[in-house]
Amino acid sequence: MVVKSIISRVKNKFNVSIGEIDDLDIHNSIVIGFAAVSNNTSHASSCIQNVLNFIDDNCEAVIINSYIEIL
Repeated sequence: MVVKSIISRVKNKFNVSIGEIDDLDIHNSIVIGFAAVSNNTSHASSCIQNVLNFIDDNCEAVIINSYIEIL
């Protein structure tokens, strides 16, 4: 329920694709991946940081690690 709540809240607030991508069988750990498409690197970076801040500030989850890749 926590994962679905985080995913739906992020989808509704930000225009990103998001989903649980790993550790599906582990109940005390979640791995979420999300992607944003933009023609501007700084806009994409800002969007990603806003999503991370939103999850950190508004959810019961604690972000332990994040990996950002901009192509």
